[in-house]
Amino acid sequence: MPLDNAPLHLVIRDYIELKTEETVEIVEANEKGAGRAVFEIKGNALLIRHFRDKPPLKWSKNQKCADGAILIEDGITNSLHVVELKKTVSEKKWPDIREQYEGMIHNVLAILAVLDIKRPKTITCHIAFETDKMPILSSTNPVLLKFPVGEARPIGGALDWANSRITLSSFGGVKLQKIQRGAGSVGIGDIA
Repeated sequence: MPLDNAPLHLVIRDYIELKTEETVEIVEANEKGAGRAVFEIKGNALLIRHFRDKPPLKWSKNQKCADGAILIEDGITNSLHVVELKKTVSEKKWPDIREQYEGMIHNVLAILAVLDIKRPKTITCHIAFETDKMPILSSTNPVLLKFPVGEARPIGGALDWANSRITLSSFGGVKLQKIQRGAGSVGIGDIA
């Protein structure tokens, strides 16, 4: 179903909004990571806001949620852009960031099912940050580059960061776009 025909009366409009041809902002209000990520959209988009760390999916083990998501209608296909804002990005914070992405993606997929909107063909995760404390892969602590039992990836996210791709438990290699926040803690993202 096209986004402009979606039955939005079925959802809480504080969290979900149809946008057309405008600038969209994802805002982090928490003082620790306060800031904004701004995206220019063309055409129709569904803006899904943060669920205040209390996603409506009570059955989901993952109760974390990214700051926002934008579903872009690309004619035949849809693309999903999941946005998280952090003051500092580090290996220690990376597992939590990954869970926030997954939680938002699960929420969005559930919302799309309720609204009878087709699933996105592509997913991009955006991280808007002020300080990059991720190690350069060649100097990463060797312990963190070991593969833990049951996972085919190193702990800490060093490879995710270096390759600009993130592996989530439910989704394969998802593109990772890094957005350096500047003056006023605002980052300009690209969803083209």
